[in-house]
Amino acid sequence: MNKRAIADHVDVSVNTISRWVSLGCPYDMDEKGRYIFDPDDVETWRHDNIDSRTPGEYERPPSTKEIASWSLSFATKLLHYIKACKRCNNAIMKDARLGKFGGKNGT
Repeated sequence: MNKRAIADHVDVSVNTISRWVSLGCPYDMDEKGRYIFDPDDVETWRHDNIDSRTPGEYERPPSTKEIASWSLSFATKLLHYIKACKRCNNAIMKDARLGKFGGKNGT
């Protein structure tokens, strides 16, 4: 299911699904970089991570460990996407050859 379909399925907004993804909700990406959700995985994650929270927990800022975990998860998924996308891979390799990463001219 895409974002809209999973949002309708679990009766929340697309913005809520985006927020859940940032909190670790499981998803895959297709070859075009679109989100794909398994309804059972999302419902299990929601039960374990959202429905079981107390109301005040929604306002708590994430811990350093949570931020690091989310960042690693994002970087891993991004790397998988880049490897799967030949156009993206070629563009990144071109930028790397031009010294656009981490060098004096890097941005």
